[in-house]
Amino acid sequence: MLSTALGASHFPFYAFLLTPADPTDPETWTDTIGDPVECVLSVYEDFTGRPAIRTDGSVDPDLVRQYREAAYLSLLWVLLDPMLYQSARAFSADMHQDRGLTPSKMLLGDENAGWIYGTQFHASPLGYELYFTNYLRLNGKFYSLYMKGGRPFRNVGIGFYVPGLLETGRWSLGVACDLWDQDLYGRGAALSLEADYRLSDSVGLILSGTWKDRGYVIGKRIGNCVTLLAGFRYRF
Repeated sequence: MLSTALGASHFPFYAFLLTPADPTDPETWTDTIGDPVECVLSVYEDFTGRPAIRTDGSVDPDLVRQYREAAYLSLLWVLLDPMLYQSARAFSADMHQDRGLTPSKMLLGDENAGWIYGTQFHASPLGYELYFTNYLRLNGKFYSLYMKGGRPFRNVGIGFYVPGLLETGRWSLGVACDLWDQDLYGRGAALSLEADYRLSDSVGLILSGTWKDRGYVIGKRIGNCVTLLAGFRYRF
């Protein structure tokens, strides 16, 4: 949870604290500093085909609007995420009590049957993405279902992930699926299967395979591809 919250906080942290920028200042777009400025500028140029600075020396109003929209939505989306506050609570957790487990106060239900949501802001080649994810526990199994939308390029999608769909003996099989409709790439899908073989309570072998259409999905290649990954898992 902590890594998720910190990763999602990257964009607003740079935009408002580390490298704050005035989008109306032409120097912001000629002497670029910071990931938010670089990300917004590259997408703006691809989307409009226009330079950032107009012939009269002023910044294109569409670019100013895109930067402010992305910056303020990134901050809002982070502040709406329960995982941010859960991560902050984890810093003061007593590791000698239930191994530091800090149940969320926003969880509806319990670990056997419960629901909580999560939000995530993400910068992509299509512009910013806003994720709303439902995390579910049903009969002890974990499920997640997300919906996303993005701008300025059209970028809508849904997806789900079930890490322990089938479990028998030492084996477990997980599945993930993504569907999208995006400018530049069109409609597409991705399907992933992940097998986990437990050698012991703490050590396991993992084999993951993904088939994917052309399109943007976090952590995957943009083009059509088939990917196979193998590795070890160690649980403390």
